[in-house]
Order: sequence, then structure tokens, then C-alpha cells
Amino acid sequence: MEAESKIAIILGLKQYSDTEIDDELKGRLSIAIDLFNKGSISHFLVSGGNTNPSINSSEAKIMENYLVSVGIPKDRIIKEESALDTIGNAYFSIIKLKSLRGISTVYVVTSCWHMKRAKYIFEMTFGDQYKMNFDHCFDYDDGDSNNKLLEHEKKSMVLGQRFFEGITPGDLEEIKYRLYAFHNYYKK
Repeated sequence: MEAESKIAIILGLKQYSDTEIDDELKGRLSIAIDLFNKGSISHFLVSGGNTNPSINSSEAKIMENYLVSVGIPKDRIIKEESALDTIGNAYFSIIKLKSLRGISTVYVVTSCWHMKRAKYIFEMTFGDQYKMNFDHCFDYDDGDSNNKLLEHEKKSMVLGQRFFEGITPGDLEEIKYRLYAFHNYYKK
């Protein structure tokens, strides 16, 4: 990484094919590609594990393949393949970032309907360790299902707030403990 690098974390989305990328996820990536082409970021961190057991690829691998197919150099892409939800996106992304030097600003890129919850979760996970930017989202609208998404988001926000209740923002040890002790996707 260069000194004072800026990176976009693109949040994955459950995929249904190893070879074709969903339009909503493609839209999220287009936002990050635009940031890259404008010189606002120097690297991409694609975050998402395999949330669909009927396919073989992680969300991150599908995103990496797409970015490379549109001309993004592979050495500008960092994969995070452990996340199975937004809390995982935040936690496993900051673990990746901590191993890199020179990151000054983190852009979180997701769908607009999802940004409020993503912002809350990333702020609770990252604390004040990086300058955060939540101004870039993909305005996905496929009609009727958006109302269902918004209703799901309200419920998911309540669950996220419960998860972080009593946690000091940026307390990665407590977040890790709760993730593996209580979160249904990660507990052992």
C-alpha cells in the first residue's frame, strides 16, 4: 500500500451463480469502480464468504472475478472471505486492514437500502481507527421487494444494536468474543 492509501470495502450479497454476478452486487461494484477511476481510492477490499451452499464461490471471489474482468488489476483487490453477514463484513474487514500499512480512509460501499445499518455496524466495529466514508451507495430498486428489504432492515438493525449493546466502539476483543460465542453464523 502507498502512504495514505484510501480503500473501498464493498459488501457482498448472496449470489446464486458461480459465473454470473447479480445486478445489485454489480451495482455496488460499479460505485467502487467509479471511485477508483476518479482516483478517490487505490484499492478494493471485497468482503463476503460463501453464503450460498449451492454454489462453490465466495461472494468475495465472485466480486474479484468481476473486477478483474472489467480491467481492475488483481493486485489492487484484497479478498475477505469469512463474512457471512454485515457484522462479519465489518469485523473481518478491519482484521484484514490492520495487517496493511498506510490506510488513511475507508469507503464503505453497499446498497443504499442497507447503508444505515452498515454505517452503524462499521462505526461500532472500527471505532475511530480510520477516517470513514459512507457517502457512496448503489440505489437498487427492483420494485415490490424493496418494501420487504426495508422491513427486514428494521429488524436486522434491532439485532445489530443488541449485538453491540454495551460495547465500546472499536473493542475488537469483545466483538470477536460475542461473534464466536453468540452469533448464529459464527458461534462454535
